[in-house]
Amino acid sequence: MSLYYDFESFPLDMPLHTGYNAWEVCHIVSGTGWLTTDETQMRLSSGEVILIPPHLPHEFRFDQTPNPDEKNEIGHICISFQDQVLDKYTTILPKLKEKFDLLRQLNSITRFTPESSRLITRLMWKMKDLKDEERVSALLRDIQ
Repeated sequence: MSLYYDFESFPLDMPLHTGYNAWEVCHIVSGTGWLTTDETQMRLSSGEVILIPPHLPHEFRFDQTPNPDEKNEIGHICISFQDQVLDKYTTILPKLKEKFDLLRQLNSITRFTPESSRLITRLMWKMKDLKDEERVSALLRDIQ
């Protein structure tokens, strides 16, 4: 069961792309801007956490900084995982099946509440310094 974990800064715009059969959980660490799909445009700022379902084309457009000495970049942490990973988790933790079935019904971007964002962000930062194989067990420990 693998998760792809990425902590990076990237230039202002990330062109239209799709996560294929992957879910993306993104925490905006720094910067502000817009996340756009065919149906929605959502304002993003640092501290927010969003969930992007599989196969949803989306693009990021981030604001220019007013200070010419600052880099025009957005900092983010993103965890992505294939949809089949959910099936593997339900094998280990059957009580998650009902929640994952509801999750799979999503067809738009979800913005987490500030309280949920704090919990998710704490877990994402904890996972940053772990090896790939340790991240899954850390996630399983924390979602129980």
